[in-house]
Amino acid sequence: MGMGIVISWVVVNIFGGICAYTDFKYLLIKDKITLPAMVLGIAYNTFWGNGWEYAVLGIVLGLAVGILNIIFKGGAGDGKLMMAIGAWLGWFLLIWIIWFASIIALVWYCCRRIVYGTSAKRVIPFGVCLYGGIVALLSIMGITALAGGL
Repeated sequence: MGMGIVISWVVVNIFGGICAYTDFKYLLIKDKITLPAMVLGIAYNTFWGNGWEYAVLGIVLGLAVGILNIIFKGGAGDGKLMMAIGAWLGWFLLIWIIWFASIIALVWYCCRRIVYGTSAKRVIPFGVCLYGGIVALLSIMGITALAGGL
């Protein structure tokens, strides 16, 4: 992996971890984390990364999924977190992160349903699932790179 992708992953892990913590504890993802992360992602990709178009496409995909999330009674913070991740990692990796996060949320829901039955009405903090998706994708990419596949 090149140094650019390593920097992106480190930054995404830092703000993703902070957002996962606040989402788990307070069911809130703070704008003072996601909005600067988005702006910095655009700046980073404009000057050192894959270009501003790469970041903007990631933000647009995050926005589209975030709007769907709001329509289906999710939080706006999840959408902003997806936009920030997209600004740093681009649309293609964001698709995989959302896919892994959705699987994690589904497993979480099923486990709660089994343990608590129909009384499992509490909201699942999707920011935590997004961070799990980040970790899952990073792990798979790292294992693939170590195996010589990338």
